[in-house]
Amino acid sequence: MEEYLNDPQGARFWQVHFGGEPKTEFGEFSAAMSRHFQKKINPKDRARLRSSVDFTGNGIVSVPDFKKFLSICGPFESEL
Repeated sequence: MEEYLNDPQGARFWQVHFGGEPKTEFGEFSAAMSRHFQKKINPKDRARLRSSVDFTGNGIVSVPDFKKFLSICGPFESEL
């Protein structure tokens, strides 16, 4: 995962929360972000996050979506 995502901390986040799964539901993704950063995500920020990572609007976050998110908003630990 780390070699694909090009962001070691982002790769660890995905591995810890979603294992080897290539995609997850946005609700699970946002809950994992909230747990990881130990910060509740309010509805306005949740909507922003969704538009930043759910590029197709289908409620699914894939590894390629997360990679694109990291390339725009990374490195991972600087988020939220």
